[in-house]
Amino acid sequence: METIKIKNYLATLYLINAIIWTVVTIVVFFDGDVSFILKFGLLTMWMSFGLNTFIWAKNSKDSYMEFDSFGIKFINNKGENLIKFSEILDIKRTFGFANFQTSKNIKIIILVCIMLYFLVIILNSKSLNDRLEILYILFAMIFMLFIFPAILLRIINKSRIDIFYDSLIIYSKSGEILEIIILNKAQYQKIRRFFMKYTHKNLNKIKKELII
Repeated sequence: METIKIKNYLATLYLINAIIWTVVTIVVFFDGDVSFILKFGLLTMWMSFGLNTFIWAKNSKDSYMEFDSFGIKFINNKGENLIKFSEILDIKRTFGFANFQTSKNIKIIILVCIMLYFLVIILNSKSLNDRLEILYILFAMIFMLFIFPAILLRIINKSRIDIFYDSLIIYSKSGEILEIIILNKAQYQKIRRFFMKYTHKNLNKIKKELII
């Protein structure tokens, strides 16, 4: 079976996400109608998340995954890491991207802090219109940071606009985790045949789930 090479689209997705986060933060920060507490919160979140995303995207530039008869190689400018098919513990399919560069506990803490932050702002708002405006900002941020980057990634790569097509999460017995974003059906079918041949796992039978 031929070798398959897939670009690490996760790095591109992170870069798009970081750029959008930076632009939104700058626009809000220099908007005179936005409260200081909202500006401070966005700036804090950018420094703790957006900046790290930039750094990770830069370090992962030109990285890719290579499938061959031995397993899956993750190759970047620092070298390569091989996960053999015999060492694969579990495979999961998820919507969008799971971001394993940040631990699950940290992501839960960040999510709780963001929700509490917006809850405090809403409770301190003087009118219903102010509260609705905060909710609009929250939903706009969710769309711009998590959904729009996935759409833009597919536009850039001239792929179908299906933001929830597939992201494979590969768990190895040694504790390593590899995330593979698949942009089109042709890529998916090639990878599916690899897993069928070397792991006897049918990706079609793996139910998609939301992974934090």
